[in-house]
Amino acid sequence: MFQIISRKQFPIYILIAIFAVGGFVACGKKDVLRAKEIPEAVKSYVYAYTSGVISKADPVRVRFAGAAVTEDKVGTEANGILKFEPSASGNAIWEDDHTLRFDPEDGWKSGTAYIAKVSLTDVFDNLPEEARSFEFDFLVREQSLSVEAYGIEAEDASDLKRQLLKGAVTVTDRVAKNEDLEKILKATQGGKALPIVWEHSEDGLTHDFTVGEIVRGTSASEVKLAWDADDLDIDAEGDTKVAIPALGDFSVMSARVVEADNQYVVLHFSDPLLASQDLNGLIGFKGEPKVAGDSYYYENTGNINLNFTVDGNRIFVYPSMRLAGQIGIEVRPGVKNAAGQAMDKPTIWQVDFEPIKPRVRLVGRGVILPSSEQGLVLPFEAVSLQAVEVEIFKIYDNNILQFLQTNDLDGQDSYELQRVGRVIRRQMVPLKGLNPKSNAGGWTRYALDLNKLFTADPNAIYQVRIGFRPEYAIYKCGNRKDEDNLKELSQQSYTDENGEIRSFWGDYYGMDGYYEDFQWQHRTNPCYGAYYNSENFAQTNVLASDLGITAKGGTDNTYFVAVADLRTTESVGEVDLEFYDYQQQIIGTAKTNGDGIAEL
Repeated sequence: MFQIISRKQFPIYILIAIFAVGGFVACGKKDVLRAKEIPEAVKSYVYAYTSGVISKADPVRVRFAGAAVTEDKVGTEANGILKFEPSASGNAIWEDDHTLRFDPEDGWKSGTAYIAKVSLTDVFDNLPEEARSFEFDFLVREQSLSVEAYGIEAEDASDLKRQLLKGAVTVTDRVAKNEDLEKILKATQGGKALPIVWEHSEDGLTHDFTVGEIVRGTSASEVKLAWDADDLDIDAEGDTKVAIPALGDFSVMSARVVEADNQYVVLHFSDPLLASQDLNGLIGFKGEPKVAGDSYYYENTGNINLNFTVDGNRIFVYPSMRLAGQIGIEVRPGVKNAAGQAMDKPTIWQVDFEPIKPRVRLVGRGVILPSSEQGLVLPFEAVSLQAVEVEIFKIYDNNILQFLQTNDLDGQDSYELQRVGRVIRRQMVPLKGLNPKSNAGGWTRYALDLNKLFTADPNAIYQVRIGFRPEYAIYKCGNRKDEDNLKELSQQSYTDENGEIRSFWGDYYGMDGYYEDFQWQHRTNPCYGAYYNSENFAQTNVLASDLGITAKGGTDNTYFVAVADLRTTESVGEVDLEFYDYQQQIIGTAKTNGDGIAEL
């Protein structure tokens, strides 16, 4: 790590991590090492532990405040120190001299809350009575499985007798082995087993499949998909049948809405389609669609234009406005397949357009905000919201080296923050006040003036957190509050019994992600409190600085540093650089030359 102090017109300093530090790395976004709930008597011995919602296969870790074992014990077993309720079998080892790691033998039980008890007397001697043990809890993500068939398509557009069926198996938690998941799905046609080829996503949650050797003959048939996930300890069993039309039967087989940023409809046909045809007038909505807006949706008063893309057996239909509610989509005679045959019968499919779920997201990835005439402005985007809740967490300048031991500068994953700073401001911000022309029915850009929320200390790092409550959502659940209610919410007190500002990331819809009535399947549904958690919030660290720094290290421990003015891009000379090791000890200094460059 190095510290840069400018002796010229920039009375600030910036800290950048330029090499990988040791420290503790949590396993997964929700496997958060947490120290805030450690009893006072235990804080001298325990630094942090796993908490929040974890995956079935995730390990559980306890990190001690000091070295718990000698170096020769690292990698050896440490059974007996950790016990769980309900009980869990597995293996505990010393991951390093500070960290105890427990790996479950057959995975944790999905959807189960565990209490872990740490016997500190098995780690340290001469402990006070109140520090001999302590407990913490965590929740295992609930597992579920769904199977979706997308539709058939020809292996070769010139031979419609040979067909493929594509689809996906989706799980809410990673399965230990992909090959075990592949065994749960069977495909048959007329009693004959069909081969299935798989493609697995990196996160282990989506498993695409392709069923081959499907025969399309002179008469209609069907392919049966059947699944049973009992061997994966998942309560999911069922089957579905996919119609295989006879040769010469050119028709629409399915219609579905894809709720992405660019909302569209996928029409799946029995035959490959003629790519060059004009589809205007052949595909349209039946009735008056409703346009998504500030009141969940409202009746459309004008025409909605449609754009089309042809891809194999599919037509992608893109409406010019974001829609909400149920509407019929009509495919009229005249649509042609690749052989030039026109569909001779109209068909109408009912599709359901959902409004975008409430969310916020940041614009860009930068963490350094240079000064400007507008001050410190943080851009972000929001959808289906009439207000957001902004929280400012200050990391004090004398704690920044400690902060960087276990955190990256951008703040996307944060650990043990309560040791280096505190929440200094929390405020509800109506979005109409930031952008009067905003339409909550679609993603809208806003600019948050940070100067109105806090006076920036040029030596500190600030974590800006943007979240929301159910009352701020514009969604079909009816949680939305009117302007008078919003004013009441904006005036409420956020302080706790000690007079400190309570973090909304620690509230019932916050960072921990679960509470008394929590159910994992509700985390994707804005009509339940479980949806209002950090996965749908946004956070970033910001530094108020006019300096931009580039640092590169070589394998021979040489470092190249360049410093420039972010406002003018001009190089900055006479900048003092201080290099620190992981133990926060200074190990070298340098100064930039007239070209803003230093080497060490």
